[in-house]
Amino acid sequence: MGLFKAVSRITVILAAVASASLAIPAAQASDGDPSIGKTCGAYRTMEGDWASLQYYHCGSSYIIVEVDYREGDNGFVCVLPWQDKFLAYYIYASNAWYVRPTDYC
Repeated sequence: MGLFKAVSRITVILAAVASASLAIPAAQASDGDPSIGKTCGAYRTMEGDWASLQYYHCGSSYIIVEVDYREGDNGFVCVLPWQDKFLAYYIYASNAWYVRPTDYC
């Protein structure tokens, strides 16, 4: 294999890897508590156990969000484009994050 052919193949492979990494959405999960105050993704409305855990979707697609309940299994919720959705009170759920897009709710 000639040098030109080898460089061409490497260039094609690198371009494919780069474009694939751009197509994969990043999860919005974090190790800590969600922030206080409205922001894209999961947030709490105030301090304390009875704060609302909300998810604000800053996008034009339908998405699935995973909710981390403090007891029992995690749940999944569909969020509409640009929706600010109540998920649970903070005493019952500690966080939420983007999972995947969906066609409809």
